[in-house]
Amino acid sequence: MDPLDLLSKNLDLFIEMKELAVEQETLINLEDLDRFMDLDARRNRLQRQITANDRKYSEYTKARHGTPTDPKVTRIREKMIQTIRSIQEIDKNIENGLTQKKDLFFSEIKQIRKGQRAIRGYGGNPVRMPRFINRQG
Repeated sequence: MDPLDLLSKNLDLFIEMKELAVEQETLINLEDLDRFMDLDARRNRLQRQITANDRKYSEYTKARHGTPTDPKVTRIREKMIQTIRSIQEIDKNIENGLTQKKDLFFSEIKQIRKGQRAIRGYGGNPVRMPRFINRQG
């Protein structure tokens, strides 16, 4: 495969990964974690494909003693960098959303525990049954 084709393929994969990240961000707000995890698995598969293409590209550049200086390569690389940065920004938003959801969840658990303690407080002392019975009289 031509190195330009490899870079173009990776750019397409990064764009697809960005689209999945945007969808994941929406799913966090909707609290749809099942679909979120499905998209995460798809993103991991895309990442493996990108890594495989990167290895092929590295082999090509090693064989040619350097990176191609074609302006098309430079443009594709710049687009890839922009796409990667936007993915990182979206991932940061996802992380913040997950952190907020986690904090809210733990806060709710604390409130439940406080409520359980309050209910136990109204229960009074349980009646204790005698342990030994006096059989003589």
